[in-house]
Amino acid sequence: MTSVVTDTHALIWYIFDLDRLSEAALTAFEQAVNAGNPIAACSRVRYSDIAEFVKRAPLRVRA
Repeated sequence: MTSVVTDTHALIWYIFDLDRLSEAALTAFEQAVNAGNPIAACSRVRYSDIAEFVKRAPLRVRA
């Protein structure tokens, strides 16, 4: 069973900005998603993290 433990930034980047992830991180996320176990745990999401990310670059959800 493959699962991922991640922090807020990596999770946001996986959802909105794949270019910011390392090859290893992207591979880990994709293997977990393909195994049906996308996120085992994520650190506490801080609204300030998300707000700072949004201020720097508009979010685009990937299809």
